[in-house]
Amino acid sequence: MMKQCIICGKLFTPVLKHSTTQITCSTECRKLYQQEYNRKAETRERARERGRRNSKTRCLICGKRMDRNPEACVGKLSTSRMHDQCVYRDCAITILSGNTLTKAQAERLYYRGYSIKAFKKDLKKHPEIFEFSVDDLLK
Repeated sequence: MMKQCIICGKLFTPVLKHSTTQITCSTECRKLYQQEYNRKAETRERARERGRRNSKTRCLICGKRMDRNPEACVGKLSTSRMHDQCVYRDCAITILSGNTLTKAQAERLYYRGYSIKAFKKDLKKHPEIFEFSVDDLLK
């Protein structure tokens, strides 16, 4: 069974072991193919990364558009996926309704510098720092 090399176009007989997968006639053509294939993969990856960096995302809680800010990352976890006020509001609603915070909510508070205990304390004593009214949340 003869095949045509995808680099130089020469007809060749593939090695029996690789008869279904071999697409080049020689090691030189294989190296050229790999260089071209890897260059295409790198170009695709660079374009994908550029799109990720430049894209605007939506807040996971409120759905409003927000700029992804790389400087807002804490450690390896990005806090730029949700507005801080949305996180505080979400946690406050959960606490004021008498439920316990989920693990995800507790982690969101932690990465914004709050423990659950400290958040509850600030929510009771200084609700004005969260820029929302506790009475509005209870409605």
